[in-house]
Amino acid sequence: MSQIDKKIAARIRTARQDSELDADWVAERLGMPKDVYQALEAGELFVRAIILARLSTILNRKVSWFYADCPGQDVFSKTRA
Repeated sequence: MSQIDKKIAARIRTARQDSELDADWVAERLGMPKDVYQALEAGELFVRAIILARLSTILNRKVSWFYADCPGQDVFSKTRA
């Protein structure tokens, strides 16, 4: 996994913990087995865009929040022409 993937995984874990949500509960909302979700939070699995979008809703964070401190995050602040 790349360093960006690991940072995103860490942000997912942080958001869940800050929201005081149980990992099993989040896994259930995502429709995935808890061991898969735990691997996702551990940075062992690539986080697909649809999963990140669902997590954004569940954890009440903007998708861009998960990319904080990652290279290339400035694309989130650009406007479309």
